[in-house]
Amino acid sequence: MHLVARTLLAGSCDAESPLFKLDGQADLLGRIWRYVILAWAHELLEERISTQSGGADDIAFAHVDNVSFPQPKGRNVNMMPFVLGDRTTLPEELHDYWPMIATCLETLPDEELLRVGYLTVHESEVRAGASQRRGGLHTEGFVREACDASGGGGDGRCLHAPHWHRWGLGRAMDHGRFEGGIFLASTLSDTTQLYNVRVPPTLVGRGGDLDHLRPTLDVQSEPGC
Repeated sequence: MHLVARTLLAGSCDAESPLFKLDGQADLLGRIWRYVILAWAHELLEERISTQSGGADDIAFAHVDNVSFPQPKGRNVNMMPFVLGDRTTLPEELHDYWPMIATCLETLPDEELLRVGYLTVHESEVRAGASQRRGGLHTEGFVREACDASGGGGDGRCLHAPHWHRWGLGRAMDHGRFEGGIFLASTLSDTTQLYNVRVPPTLVGRGGDLDHLRPTLDVQSEPGC
């Protein structure tokens, strides 16, 4: 058991402890514990950032190239599968995007071109101050919680240890060369804030949420766009 958690629980049950005032205050204990977890997360993240050496293993994102977008036509597809190196596996109405895709493919090993990729295109008007897609600070992946049940719902049973799954399973082989991963492009500059930090999986929240780490990231890491 975590040392602080054991101290809180034991102290709340010990009449000789100042923490005994928390006896029966489950809501307050829960709030204190959330603050402890948050402080622990920030400490781990600060340590991770301070030990980054700038090598390939520390690259979380990199700028590939500037690109030109085709004229918008209201297209909206989500994770459409296609063979990375074969334009004919895309519907003809998406061929306008092939020059952009080809620019990304130049950073991948040749054997990657035989694999299946997933294309998302979202052409729409966006209100000022709003997000076109998911807002908030997050990473592209998800945590499968220990008590998540397949098929939704769940009865609280722990089915397996929590584990982290990152979309694209990407990694940097060297500066400018990658294996797998996600390529992202936007028609508007300075509208997406990115941090070049590989966050430890234990700190990633449900659905990839990282908003709880924003204060540390803002202080410890230079954002890029």
